[in-house]
Amino acid sequence: MESIGQKLKTAREARGFTIEQVARDTHIAKRFILSLEEENFDAFPGETYILGFLRNYSDHLGLDPVEMITLYKNLKIQEQPAPIEELLERRSPKPYIAAGAVILLVVLLAAGGYFFFTSRGESAERAEAPPAASQYIFQDAALEQPFAQGDEILVNRDGTSYKIRIDRIGSTVIVLGPVDKLNLKEGEEGFIELTPKGETLKVFCRSIRRGEIPPKAVLLFDKYIRTAEADSAAPSTIAAALPEPAGGISPPVGATNEPSRIRRTQVILESAARNPFTIEVEFRGYCLFRYMTDNQNREERYFRRGETFRTDVRGEIRLWYSNSGSLRARIAGKEIEFGKPGEVGASVIQWVRSETDGNFRLELVPMY
Repeated sequence: MESIGQKLKTAREARGFTIEQVARDTHIAKRFILSLEEENFDAFPGETYILGFLRNYSDHLGLDPVEMITLYKNLKIQEQPAPIEELLERRSPKPYIAAGAVILLVVLLAAGGYFFFTSRGESAERAEAPPAASQYIFQDAALEQPFAQGDEILVNRDGTSYKIRIDRIGSTVIVLGPVDKLNLKEGEEGFIELTPKGETLKVFCRSIRRGEIPPKAVLLFDKYIRTAEADSAAPSTIAAALPEPAGGISPPVGATNEPSRIRRTQVILESAARNPFTIEVEFRGYCLFRYMTDNQNREERYFRRGETFRTDVRGEIRLWYSNSGSLRARIAGKEIEFGKPGEVGASVIQWVRSETDGNFRLELVPMY
């Protein structure tokens, strides 16, 4: 049967990982990874470290951590032989009595060994078991701190309490909500739905500390996003963050001195005339989307993941969006990206006449 070290090494090489890469990804020191693969368990400061590192390393390689820890415990039990030889060396002038005594001692030792290792295994399991899950209260302010697997966040809103649970911490973090779940990598952001009507909470995964025992994830839970359907009397949190046209008139395109906000103009297509075009948007996340077509009435709507928007434009359309990365757009048949997840942005899509050849370009121009 394949040993613990062979299983780990085979799985690592099958995935094309080097020891250095695994050490960076799991935050486990290189010497401990090598010791696990070589089954040099004496190199660890204690069994708790062996169990913790073995669990994290196995999870990172896609192996079953419970199975690997069971193999380790079985290996340790096999390394503790009963002192049969010492018992057999004792001789008596009464062979039958001596043989009976030996058999009785062997039975007693086996029973004692069973209870010893059983209690030892239970103690080890208690030692490796993570501390009791903690519970945190989220009000209206942002909540950011390290969370362990099993921790819960209670979101209180209008007399109702919604529970969010940190379900699993490995190479990613799985966050369970009342309606759906998120699977976040380090540096990734998403929205978790609290109610079927669309109340959501923004979650940002700042870091995953896989080398800690137990592993923890630093998560930021941000303010509510409330749809008009959920509460028509209160303005949306996101709506307050969008650029608001003064007096119903769109703001000028303008400019910015902030380097991080600079966006380049995108040329969508060129034509000899200003032709009508179609814009189609698929939403990959939650987004408040405001638009004004051909200087007509401005409209806005809160879109959820999987929903789509389509409109025909004669000359110009102006857009405001709360979550740039959630938009996957096709304009006049061409795929267009608007920005990164969580970014608030605004753009105008319009025909611009070229001064060189007199043709027209359909451009996506950022607004500031």
